[in-house]
Amino acid sequence: MSKRIEVLEHTLEQSPYFEFLCRAVESVGFIFADGIEYVRLTGKPQPQTTELIHALGLESSDIGIVESKTLPLGSKEEADLWIEMVEEELYLLSQKGTPVSKLRMTTPKQQTAVPQVETLIQRIFMPPLEGTYPLSDRIELIYGSLFQFQEPQFIWQNEQQELMVLKYKQGYAGMDVLVTAGLSDPNRGSSALEFDNGPASGYGYELMMFLAGEEDAMLQREFIAWVERTEQTKRPIYQGDYLEYAEGRIPGLPSGGFIVVPAIDFPEEFPVAGGFSTFNTLIAVTPEELETAKEDVFIVADEFFEKGYVNYAPLHR
Repeated sequence: MSKRIEVLEHTLEQSPYFEFLCRAVESVGFIFADGIEYVRLTGKPQPQTTELIHALGLESSDIGIVESKTLPLGSKEEADLWIEMVEEELYLLSQKGTPVSKLRMTTPKQQTAVPQVETLIQRIFMPPLEGTYPLSDRIELIYGSLFQFQEPQFIWQNEQQELMVLKYKQGYAGMDVLVTAGLSDPNRGSSALEFDNGPASGYGYELMMFLAGEEDAMLQREFIAWVERTEQTKRPIYQGDYLEYAEGRIPGLPSGGFIVVPAIDFPEEFPVAGGFSTFNTLIAVTPEELETAKEDVFIVADEFFEKGYVNYAPLHR
C-alpha cells in the first residue's frame, strides 16, 4: 500500500464526518496529478436492507473502508464521486491539520455533486481551524445522511428554546422516525455523558422514537410531551432510564411507560458544533415490563431484540 493511500485512509477515518459519508456514497475516486486513489465504502443503506435487518433482529454495524487501490489516470473504474486535490495539501492536512485549500468534485456524468455530500467532503478535508462545526450540520448532514437526505416534517417547535421535533417518513425499516433537534445545542446545559472523540454538546443526546403504525398519533403526542418536560425541568433523559406515569399507564394506550435505550443501527456518537451527541430511543413497554425495567432496563431491551423488535416493540402483544 502506498504512503498516499495510507494518509488518505487515515484522514478519512479520523474525521467525525466519515461515517456519514459512508452512509451517503459507496465509492470515491481521488484524482491526483499522477494517479487515482479509489476507495470503496460500506454503510449506505441498500433497497430492503433495513427491512431485512428489522425482520431478522440484526444490527448492521459495518461502516468504513472496504477496499482501496491505486489506479492510473484515465481509468474506466466507476465511482459515485470523483474528487480532485493536490497531494501536498493532503499531507499538510494529515500532519499539521491545515485544511485543503481547493477541491473539485464531480459525479460520473460530470455533474455537480449532491450539495450535502459535497459539504460532507468539505468537512473532512476542509475542517474549521477552531474545531467548531456549523450547528446546521446536525439536520442537513447528520440527519440527512441517516435518512437519505429526505426533507423532514417539522411537527413541533419551541422557537424560544430553539428546540424542535422532526419526522422522517419511513426513515427506518418502513417506520416513521421522530427525532429532536436542539437538546444537544452547546448552550442547552451540562451532561453526564462522555464520548471517545470529545466532550458532550449540550445534554449530549437527541431523543428518537420509531412509529410502527400502532397508535402513532398518541405516541407522537407523548414523545413531544417528554421533550417539553425535559426542557421545562432541565432534567436530561439518559439511556438506561425508564419513564413512568402516575396513572400507571400511558393515557389512551395499553403501555405502562417507556424505556430509554440506544438506537440500534445508528451512530454511537455524532458531531455537534464543538462537541458530540448520541441518540436515545424511547420504546413503549407494558406495565409488567416497566416493573422489570425498574431493576434493569436492558433486560427488557434484550428481550425485544431477541424477538426481532429493533428500535420498537408492538403495543399489542
